[in-house]
Amino acid sequence: MFQQHHTTGKTEKQDQVGPSGSLPAYIKDGLICVAGRHLARVGAGTLWRTFNSKRELLAGALLFRVDVLDVAQQAGARRIVATDRETGRKWEISLKAFRERGFPYYHRAFGAQIGLNLEYWELPEQDSGGPTQLGLWR
Repeated sequence: MFQQHHTTGKTEKQDQVGPSGSLPAYIKDGLICVAGRHLARVGAGTLWRTFNSKRELLAGALLFRVDVLDVAQQAGARRIVATDRETGRKWEISLKAFRERGFPYYHRAFGAQIGLNLEYWELPEQDSGGPTQLGLWR
């Protein structure tokens, strides 16, 4: 059963600029697109997505359109890696676990989705990109 979306005026809402849920997701050259708009990519058995944590989370959960998950899985994705555009922080989860633990959600503009709070995702070692001081006794 999918939850209905009701606009409440709260700041916790999905980005309202995405492509319509009535348009199908497809893959081209490893990019998952809807209506010509790139939403994610698939490579090395992974569904890769960047997002803005200030605008694209719903009560702390990251949501994916069901058709995007289906296309990714058909293209061989077994994991999801999501990266916050602003902080560079990454979260990982298996696609199977995301589907099993996630909640169904229906957005009147974007269609059927599955969401999962980021607290249930794994936090891989984050690469700071800068120099690292080694320990004295190692």
